[in-house]
Amino acid sequence: WNYAYAMCFLFPDLERSIRDLEFKYSTDRDGKMAFRMMLPTGREMSQNRACVDGQMGTVIKCYREWKISGDNQWLKANWENIKKVLEYAWSDKNPDRWDLNKDGVLEGRQHHTLDMEIFGPSSWLEGMYLLALKAAAEMGDFLGDTERAEEYRELFNKGYKWTKDNLFNGKYFIQR
Repeated sequence: WNYAYAMCFLFPDLERSIRDLEFKYSTDRDGKMAFRMMLPTGREMSQNRACVDGQMGTVIKCYREWKISGDNQWLKANWENIKKVLEYAWSDKNPDRWDLNKDGVLEGRQHHTLDMEIFGPSSWLEGMYLLALKAAAEMGDFLGDTERAEEYRELFNKGYKWTKDNLFNGKYFIQR
């Protein structure tokens, strides 16, 4: 749950272990995440659509867990999965084509954890995508993966500019 922020401060080891479980049991080889872990662990992953906010929230939470804990080894151990989950946004394996043209803007069918679809750019999910890109760029820089960090930063910059120019109506950010 992207709005739950007590456990990461009260029980940071437990919170990091949840990220580990998500990657081990709820992420397929293409980077699609099941947003509800099948229990007991080890059962087949749900075939439901991936959720944009769940996937981008996982990247953001990994950044948070790393910053709170300072556990660089944990970040390094999870970096490949973090990239895979983020890059599912433009993967040709993503049937919902969130950012198929890889321009930093979510245009495709966007299922989310409120169990409905959004079509076209929305400030809510776009904001999560942009934050995930920015967080991943910083993690990549730290880990020496400068090529990926620059790629994520460029996507963030393009998407941020587009969002400001197209989703801000002068008073609020909106959905198109």
